Amino acid sequence: ERAFEITNQYNEALELLDDPEEVIRVIRLNLETGRRALQSMASGPAARYLRTGMQLLPEEHWKTHYDLSLDLYTRACDAESYNAEYEESDRIAEIIKKEARSALDRMQAYLVQVRARNSMNLLAESLELARETLAELGLKMPARPGWVLHIGPALIRSLFMIALRGGSRKVLNFPPNDDPRLNGAKALMTQVSSTAYQNNFEFFALMVLRMTYLTYRHGNTSYAPYSLSLYAVAWSLVLQRFGIADHFGQLAIDLAKDPRYR
Repeated sequence: ERAFEITNQYNEALELLDDPEEVIRVIRLNLETGRRALQSMASGPAARYLRTGMQLLPEEHWKTHYDLSLDLYTRACDAESYNAEYEESDRIAEIIKKEARSALDRMQAYLVQVRARNSMNLLAESLELARETLAELGLKMPARPGWVLHIGPALIRSLFMIALRGGSRKVLNFPPNDDPRLNGAKALMTQVSSTAYQNNFEFFALMVLRMTYLTYRHGNTSYAPYSLSLYAVAWSLVLQRFGIADHFGQLAIDLAKDPRYR
């Protein structure tokens, strides 16, 4: 309950720390306090705590304290981005991408970079970063999808998968899927959906179709209601089948009422 007070006291006397185990405890305190500050949207104090934790890390910390380093750097990357310190956020993100041991561990750094580029109105860069990340997660997307070559077949695949799973309303009964790779891909596509809509509508259409296909093939994630609502948008704007659009929009509303996906 007194994490902030305790951490502040330690941080006033960092030069007195000489026990390596105590240093690690203080790093963890700064990480926890930074996390709490970030949850409270106090991104300025959060960044200060997380910077302190990063400065205290021992040499070769990516080898000796990998999980701690990843958590600390990832949250610091996020905090700096919320502070509009985009250069510093990018610098930390590039370190994470270099040192991380898997695509999933790099995922949050990419998400922060995508969000930062959206904030700076660098929409094309944001989409390119999203494509790069999706490819790492095994979901390749063309930069400029074609209606005949990519979007048409993706629509057919989505309809086929919906039929294969017993119809559109079956989505309401699917169990939650907590696969981190699927959740990561859905999180990224959700984050860039409005960017794609504004900057590259073909990319938006293909992405929405693939999100729906993944939902019906693998089950629901917390992003399922949003992906179904975007599917409804695609049926309305692209195909102008308003009855189908209304149907999937209502499914999205019904699914959003499920406490598992709020």
